[in-house]
Amino acid sequence: MKKSVVTLVNEVNELCAFVKDKGMHVVCYDGGTYPMVVDVESVEIKSQFIYIKENKSSYGYGFEKRYNANKLDEYAIGGMTELMYHLRLIRKEYKKAFKYYTNNVA
Repeated sequence: MKKSVVTLVNEVNELCAFVKDKGMHVVCYDGGTYPMVVDVESVEIKSQFIYIKENKSSYGYGFEKRYNANKLDEYAIGGMTELMYHLRLIRKEYKKAFKYYTNNVA
């Protein structure tokens, strides 16, 4: 497992804990016009597989349950490219929520 992936997973888990602790609801559009809820509990690494544990809802983003870090093909569903895109999306949206909370509430 690459160190950059492990670092990103750890950062996402810290942000998930913060958002969950504060009871925040994070919404993203991801290039569309329909809002999607990003409600991730945690991200786990088990050997070559990375699991994104998401609270499923009708308005949820719909992340894959399991990603294979050994699938390096650019168009592979559940592969490394899709994993990195989703982890960066979660990090970006949760950082926005963290910044909003620290600037307006705290």
